[in-house]
Amino acid sequence: MVYLVSIFPVPDYDLWQTELARGTERRRRHGVTRHWVYRGSDDPNEVMMVMELASLEDAKAFLASPEAGTRAWMDRIGMEIYPTFFVGERIEEADYEDTHDPAQRA
Repeated sequence: MVYLVSIFPVPDYDLWQTELARGTERRRRHGVTRHWVYRGSDDPNEVMMVMELASLEDAKAFLASPEAGTRAWMDRIGMEIYPTFFVGERIEEADYEDTHDPAQRA
């Protein structure tokens, strides 16, 4: 799996969320298998979005596709700055739940 990650300000979170929901099928057609959205704890108009795609080729095609409408979509919701996208693969995962209590590790 490959992940597209971007952090960006949105001028109107509710509008952004509405437009995000409207684009579900378009993202699916372009290889996005799922996404996660995080909202800034100190700034509710700062968003981090992570999209999962099957391959690097799918990610590149998604970003380059005029039909995916990434830039047009950002213009429509009033984004003033196009964010950069990190494209990468997950190489490590760790779970720290309950690891501090030796009794629970037994």
